[in-house]
Amino acid sequence: MRKRELEQLKKALLSERERIHQDLSRLQEENLNKNSRDFAGEISGLGTHIADVADQDYNRGFILNLVSGKQKQLEEIDRALDKIEEGDYGQCENCGGPIDVKRLKARPGAIYCLECREQLEKEEAI
Repeated sequence: MRKRELEQLKKALLSERERIHQDLSRLQEENLNKNSRDFAGEISGLGTHIADVADQDYNRGFILNLVSGKQKQLEEIDRALDKIEEGDYGQCENCGGPIDVKRLKARPGAIYCLECREQLEKEEAI
């Protein structure tokens, strides 16, 4: 991989990392504000309907899944950035072969070549 391509991929990783951090901050802020309003409603003495409670539980679970997915993406990005610093970026963690540059441009945090990824997905499906 050429140095210029590596720099572009690093820049894309850093940009994506910043975007995810912003998403997580927004989700946290919205969730904290919502919880404050819910708490204020409980103090006011107004009862909460069971359907509202179920809706709140669903939304809370949905947000937790979003946060979990975003955190996983951050871990992938940080791992890829570490690999760039170590000089191992672009090598498949399964077979040790090169990961195609087109794949890395599409998914800079990729740690497997396309063939190994497809094989792992097949094994997971079984």
